[in-house]
Amino acid sequence: QDGVRAGTLDTILFPELPVRDPQALVATVGSFFPVASDRYVFGPMLMLGWGPPPIIRAELGLLIAVPSPVRLAIIGQFSASLPSLDVPVALIELHLDILGAIDFGAKKAGIDATLYDSRVVQFALSGDMALRVGWGDKPNFAVSFGGFNPRFKPPPDFPALRRLQISIGAGDNPRISLQGYFALTSNSAQFGSKLEVLARKGGFSVYGYMGFDALFIFSPFSFIVDIGAGVDLRKGSRTLMAVHLEFTLSGQTPWHAYGSASVRILFFSVSVSFDAKWGREDAVALPVVDPLPVLLEALGRADSWTAELPPASLN
Repeated sequence: QDGVRAGTLDTILFPELPVRDPQALVATVGSFFPVASDRYVFGPMLMLGWGPPPIIRAELGLLIAVPSPVRLAIIGQFSASLPSLDVPVALIELHLDILGAIDFGAKKAGIDATLYDSRVVQFALSGDMALRVGWGDKPNFAVSFGGFNPRFKPPPDFPALRRLQISIGAGDNPRISLQGYFALTSNSAQFGSKLEVLARKGGFSVYGYMGFDALFIFSPFSFIVDIGAGVDLRKGSRTLMAVHLEFTLSGQTPWHAYGSASVRILFFSVSVSFDAKWGREDAVALPVVDPLPVLLEALGRADSWTAELPPASLN
């Protein structure tokens, strides 16, 4: 996982000049595959491409660790470019490192992926993705592109992820960045985005932001949405003027809306807030149904295995 995040798969999958620095290569291989007594790792590597002209290239390694507990892993690099990989300056360029693993002994599987050296036109694109599945005594599922809602506590074995982000601007001045995330777990759906703008000149700076975070819980059903926006004008570290808006809506039993608005100009500031709640106080829980008996009963019926023509075709 650390190697995928650090972008060091180049030295494992089809290195261009493996004999240029053999000691570094051996050290990197050792960090990916640490020595363990009575454990063996083997597997093929392959390179796939689509073209001509070459647009997509994938380098994959299928790794199997034996004996028991048997572990299966897939490491890979994915590159795509439009109009093609042969063009020095492409409109869209994507590079993705991927690690997938299945641990049959622990009854869990996972995928990690990270974007690096990617861009849309001249704008940098970055971010992480991860998936975790468990089918043991406590089955669970979680997949995230760019992280989770700030109010949500991630699963214990889930890695910290960078937001999916595209940055517009040369360097940090001026800078426009758009962040986003989307995640699904066994009992939730969550997504959000944030737009930030920063510009500096002559000791003055302007910073503005606008974003939202949404979290939906399936059972008992509930949701909470946070929305915020603001603009700050500063002279050095001193705030000359600021306008901030914050709003939160949650539901559905009861509905709850609250928020605040504030304006600051030099030494003068004013703030207005509100808090309203309405609706029932009781929560609505979805019934828990075991699907296996229902499925087995349906498979055991004779009419489930009988093909019948629609009534109109019998005339």
